[in-house]
Amino acid sequence: MSDISLHKKIKVLSFLLLIPAIIFILWSFITPDEAITGLGVLLLALSITLFSASYSIVNSNNDRLRKIAGLSVYICPVLILVSPFMYSNADVTVAVFLSLIPFFLIVLTSIQLFLYDEPDSLRSTSVLLIFIVISIIVKRYHLPFSSIPFTLGISWFCIGNIMFTVRCLFISGKNRYFRYLTLFANSLIFFSLLAFLFKVQHWPVANIFIIISTFMMVIGTIIVMVILPFSGYIDWSTVHKKIIKRILVPWAFIFFIFLFRYLVPGGWNSFWGTSQVKTFPAFGMVDYQVEERIITEKE
Repeated sequence: MSDISLHKKIKVLSFLLLIPAIIFILWSFITPDEAITGLGVLLLALSITLFSASYSIVNSNNDRLRKIAGLSVYICPVLILVSPFMYSNADVTVAVFLSLIPFFLIVLTSIQLFLYDEPDSLRSTSVLLIFIVISIIVKRYHLPFSSIPFTLGISWFCIGNIMFTVRCLFISGKNRYFRYLTLFANSLIFFSLLAFLFKVQHWPVANIFIIISTFMMVIGTIIVMVILPFSGYIDWSTVHKKIIKRILVPWAFIFFIFLFRYLVPGGWNSFWGTSQVKTFPAFGMVDYQVEERIITEKE
């Protein structure tokens, strides 16, 4: 499959995702619903990210695009530092509008880190995972505006992961197993990190995301371990092998989080400060005071 043909298919997919995204967003104005709004925003971000990645790869010789993407790498850390002040006094409408600024800046930064950097480089993956770990610790101790770096970190990695998936499709060549494996693994990493973000932030449909992502992570790990030895991995190119190793780093990180969550629930609850005291419903019964009667003994 040529690069131009693949680019056309990704453009069609981006357009198909854009249609329901606009419908959900318009629907949320008529019937306010956090789940509908979130789904619309998610589909819109996915559509823009897919198209941006494909366009950037096809036009990788564009010097202006490379300069803008490279400059955004230095601007994005400044945005993370000033973002708490941007959202501190903003209402919901202004906050939604302001969120477009970090989104497009993160898209440009991800173009440089995940598309124009060496495909087998672990630099961007390591830096973002360290940033996510730090933001998790900050979120754990409920420091002021701790949700902002946590949300930005995971969103940044998710956007970059989508772009890297598109890049893997372009450089897969005739290695069909590599193409399907990277598509499946990167999609699973994206969905799992998104579920973790929704769960920690207590956003709508978080529990559904967690259940689905956990099931997919366990089944996906088993499938990859069983099929990989029969895929001719030894004969793969050096770049393809290094890319698989790069994908395994965030995969292992997410797998560790899920193991920690379900195999050591006591440690998980202790880390997040979750109370272990169980409360039982009152079955709708009305509480009442029992009159105390003191009977004095007669001498």
